[in-house]
Amino acid sequence: MHCINLITINLRNNFLEGDISAVDFSRLQQLSTLDFGNKSLTGILLLSLYTCESLTVVRLDVNELEGQIVPEMAAMQSLSFLTLSANRLINITGAIRILIVILSQKFMYEAMPDDKSIMDSDGFQKLQLLHLGGCQLSGRMPSWLTKFKTLKVLEFSFNQLTGSIPSCLGSPPRLFYLDLAYNLFSSEFPQELCRLSALISSHYEKQQPKFGLTNIPPTIRLRKNSLSGNIPLQIGQLKFLHVLDQMWQTTIFKDIPSRGQLATFDMKSYKGNPNLCGEVLLRMCPLINGGNEQNNIPEAENGPIMPWFYANVDLGYATGFSVVCTTLLFKDSWRHAYFKFLNCWNNLL
Repeated sequence: MHCINLITINLRNNFLEGDISAVDFSRLQQLSTLDFGNKSLTGILLLSLYTCESLTVVRLDVNELEGQIVPEMAAMQSLSFLTLSANRLINITGAIRILIVILSQKFMYEAMPDDKSIMDSDGFQKLQLLHLGGCQLSGRMPSWLTKFKTLKVLEFSFNQLTGSIPSCLGSPPRLFYLDLAYNLFSSEFPQELCRLSALISSHYEKQQPKFGLTNIPPTIRLRKNSLSGNIPLQIGQLKFLHVLDQMWQTTIFKDIPSRGQLATFDMKSYKGNPNLCGEVLLRMCPLINGGNEQNNIPEAENGPIMPWFYANVDLGYATGFSVVCTTLLFKDSWRHAYFKFLNCWNNLL
């Protein structure tokens, strides 16, 4: 390349194709942004990119690139955003030292690395967003998650991770988006998640990752796992949680707390949980006496009669009676007609 003063190369969403293995970026020392996303480019991942000392953003998603992220690229001091989704890469370990890493639908069926040597002694100093969704990774949640200090968004959905959800996920002070849906976790809801400080205060609004990844709602998604146990009341203190998507796999009826943040979610948040009940779902929890389940509300032929039905009837009767009495009290003509009507009926009887 002869345009050595290039700062940005953006060819996203065009119809370019071909092998780019031989392209040499080593002379582009001022290059800051490279965007070749959503194309049909093939070849080996561009190894010459790691010589671009000013490079901060690399978007090579939705191509057919092969190879792996070499240690030289992971060690680049300026690189802070890397998305390589939907390529044919291998070796997940080399990719987790960058500010924002989007690696979904790659490293298919590899094992989740649990090698503590992949992190520095001080942990991940830059990593804010880690997206490994849809990779079908196996194993357990890695122990190096305890070293996250700046993590804001963690997306591990659609994998095959097993074991329990680690309690250390409640410690990152900036984490406000956690998606572990569609895995094989089997445990109770970790109460440590109820202490996520970014969801207790409104500071999450200042925690949005850079590079256009804004407007991410504060979220906890744990759907399609095998979680059981009680719903912790402490969830109610996550005042700034916008989305809760969870399934409790239990045969015991669980009452959704009617106070706190849980009471603010609509019914969609509890979809797929047939044994959840409570005021939030307008479904009363059954009482169990001697092994026989009995609803604590009477049932009519067409289903349960809700207590609020009687309350509405009483309220309607009281309202109608007060309207009639008030009208007769202040409108003479109506009052005279009313008593004349009563006299006529009295004479007939």
